[in-house]
Amino acid sequence: MSVQVPQSHRVYLVASILLSTFMVAIESTIIATAMPSIVGQFGGFGHYSWVFSAFLLAQTTTTVIYGKLADIFGRKPVLIGGTLLFLVGSLLCGFAWSMFSLVVFRLLQGIGAGAIQPLTITLVGDLYRLEERGRVQGMLASVWAGSAVVGPLVGGLLVDYVSWAWIFWMNLPIGLLSVAGFAFFLHEKVEARTTKIDYLGAGLFSVSIASLLIVLSETDGALSIMAGFGALFVVFGLLFLWQERRAAEPIISFDLWKRRLIATCNITALLVGILLIGLTTILPLYVQGVLGYSPIVAGMALTMLILGWPLAVSQSMRLYRVFGLRRALRGVSLMLPAGCAILLFLTPTSHPVLAGIGSFVVGIGMGTTSFTCIVLIQESVEWSMRGSATASNIFARSLGSVLGATVVGAMVNLGLLHFSSTELAQRVHEVLSQTTGLLAVHDDAAVMAVFERALHATFWGVFLVALLTAAVTWLIPVQVAAGDAPEPHSAAQDLAFVAATTVIHPAADSRRCVLSPTRHLIALRLIEARMEIRQFRYFVAVAEHLHFSRAAEQLGISPPSMTKQIQEIERELGVRLFQRTKRSVHLTSAGEIFLDDARRVIQQAERAEEMARRAGRGELGRIELGYVASTAYAGVLQQQVASFRAAHPSVEVNCREVAMDLLPEMLDDGRIDVAFLRPPIAYPPGILSVTLLRDPFVVALPEANPLAAHDQIAPEALRGETFILPEQDAGTREVARRGSFEPKLGPRPGSLTAVVVLVSLEVGVAVIPNSLLRAVTIERVTYRPLAPPQILSEIAVAFRRSEWAPATQAFIAQIRSVARTLAAKGKPV
Repeated sequence: MSVQVPQSHRVYLVASILLSTFMVAIESTIIATAMPSIVGQFGGFGHYSWVFSAFLLAQTTTTVIYGKLADIFGRKPVLIGGTLLFLVGSLLCGFAWSMFSLVVFRLLQGIGAGAIQPLTITLVGDLYRLEERGRVQGMLASVWAGSAVVGPLVGGLLVDYVSWAWIFWMNLPIGLLSVAGFAFFLHEKVEARTTKIDYLGAGLFSVSIASLLIVLSETDGALSIMAGFGALFVVFGLLFLWQERRAAEPIISFDLWKRRLIATCNITALLVGILLIGLTTILPLYVQGVLGYSPIVAGMALTMLILGWPLAVSQSMRLYRVFGLRRALRGVSLMLPAGCAILLFLTPTSHPVLAGIGSFVVGIGMGTTSFTCIVLIQESVEWSMRGSATASNIFARSLGSVLGATVVGAMVNLGLLHFSSTELAQRVHEVLSQTTGLLAVHDDAAVMAVFERALHATFWGVFLVALLTAAVTWLIPVQVAAGDAPEPHSAAQDLAFVAATTVIHPAADSRRCVLSPTRHLIALRLIEARMEIRQFRYFVAVAEHLHFSRAAEQLGISPPSMTKQIQEIERELGVRLFQRTKRSVHLTSAGEIFLDDARRVIQQAERAEEMARRAGRGELGRIELGYVASTAYAGVLQQQVASFRAAHPSVEVNCREVAMDLLPEMLDDGRIDVAFLRPPIAYPPGILSVTLLRDPFVVALPEANPLAAHDQIAPEALRGETFILPEQDAGTREVARRGSFEPKLGPRPGSLTAVVVLVSLEVGVAVIPNSLLRAVTIERVTYRPLAPPQILSEIAVAFRRSEWAPATQAFIAQIRSVARTLAAKGKPV
């Protein structure tokens, strides 16, 4: 099972993902501004909250179910089906004739929305490599952030100038465009298999979770009704657990949820959901009611959290490369309690900027933590489980939001009761019930004092949740401890076992076959689910000797241990491999068939071990190399690539010419591994470079230029000339500086060859590296050296500081060695 999308189609598919995400994201904010008009038309204020709750209930409940269905049938049909269901619900919402009908159609809308968020995030994991995923996830996070800002504005405009129905109908063109994008550009290969869908489990889960969400969200409901829903949650929850243990294809895999990585990531997501809803609830209350600022200012303080989230996601991959995934996750998680600690310093005289700073810091922590959890979960499972795994994380965060809203509301109410007398508490509620709302709180000193103390106590509760969230991230097994495996194995042995069940190609991408932490996790999970290599060896030894004692002696273990191991193998396979009597041992028919396969597995494993060792030494893999053409003119590029290929013939080195200004960005985001370029140029953090050659600049002149008659040219003699600029114009700038004049700048055609062609056409002169003279010969051009002292052009090789791919590490080691040798000989380095 896999998603197969050509590179040229990915931009359209990402556009479809962003459109569908925007459609769901804006739905949660745009309707708020329309509800007063809807209630005014239909009445039925008692159903007001259910317009929101119905959507949330359906979306949260179906998230996990859609994840499982996508793993069975593929992302495309489930995502398109969910989107179409959402659009049908949107269409009907616009035609609603009462509050009750609107609630029903919102429920339908939410059922469709449950497919969109988890499956779009899953698709990003299917389409993009780990090092590319941060940018796309950052775009998705930006869509959510933008929707929070744009939604209320768009909703207000539609209600005032068109009709409230269009807040639903605007989804139709957006949704149809996204469906068309998925239909035409999403291609996936799904293995045909007979599957029995666990409809009963899905139904029991839906009823149980819906009941739980109602209990958590409807805190002001009658006790008897809430107790009834609580009983439904317990009864249907127990029935669901019973059903899932007996179902052949359970809708929720408990084995998946029990994995330490997924469990800790989902607990983190639950706590992030609580933290998110906590801040979005009480921070605006504090800024308006205690600090006395307008709703716009309160919204701006909260917007800083929304801005910090996508910013952190987009920069996460850089953090991983510079600090490593484990240190980056643990370090950034500390920003959650740090940001909340800033909010603890808020007082009635504080400026809202302080609230904005704390909010922004928390947003950075949330963004990185949430993105890292999604990445780790997606990388720890195969394609056929990625939808379920991703949906489990989204579900945990949604459940945390509902739980957090209840807990935070209770904390605020308890704080109001604790910090006031009975009369004052009643007065607080009366003030909050006035039409002026929070503005009236600020005008009443006694009420504001109680309100401030209650919110400040709630800030402490939020801080404790943030501290707990950070602590849980330290439990996420980013790097696998030795005890996680059934028995201690070397890294090469672990990878070898996984490779023994697949095919390893010598030209495989070294960045995917080396033992990065997340790839190692996959290997360990497969090892836990299958026989170990040593068990195959035990079986083959007994099968070849047909004698337990001699086989045990060959492998250096005791005969009882050998007998126990064979029994364990037979128990795992569920068949007898040997027919034993007191005098002889014979293979059964199943044992004869298994023997051939066991020998092949051992051979493949031994080969895989050797391949893993070679990959670890940098003898296998692939390097993506980017260069500017002028580095090839000097011969530096050819020399280094040829030397490396001679020493590492099994490593594939792919070279491509790239514009100078794009090289640092491509190196930073992982599209290339090494860059040959000409400094000076600005490098992102975490990028290093080594200089291999310093090449003197010369002046290229048209033959007819009077300066061509000179043997060498002083910089000041070039005053008044038009300079044609190459990609790297440092030489031109230095000539002008030494000549004490402002250069007259001409065209910048790109490559050095194009520069020299314009010189031959008498457009102007150019300052170019001397090495170009050996590589490019164009008529009607004369080259002259600059008068001493020389101006030097450098050729450097840039690479990532924290490079972990062994093949690329070997190339970098060669470059460093060459640079040290040249330095020892006193040559330009």
